[in-house]
Amino acid sequence: MSVTGCCHQSIIQFAETAYREIRYENDNLYGIYGGLHISPFDDWDPKYDDLVISLGKYGFEKIGCNHCTGVLCAKKFIAAGYPVVKGTAQYRSKDTAYLGNGDTITFGA
Repeated sequence: MSVTGCCHQSIIQFAETAYREIRYENDNLYGIYGGLHISPFDDWDPKYDDLVISLGKYGFEKIGCNHCTGVLCAKKFIAAGYPVVKGTAQYRSKDTAYLGNGDTITFGA
């Protein structure tokens, strides 16, 4: 499980390093949460579609997106069938596609 602040170095690079360097069970990474810094202003570039597809390689069981992931990106993760934990869109959050103010995510038992 990994928590990122604002993953400027690329969530794929981050996941790939973890995948190669850390021992894990069942050949997958359990969860990721944070600002994945893909399209914070919903300025979608077609190259991001490859990033969305690439994220599936790591077998995350839970994905929690917030702030700089971008609403559009979170929606694309959902459309791709990824296990995105949705928010409530309360307290001025823009959309339920990502976790915002007052929302929670749990990992483990």
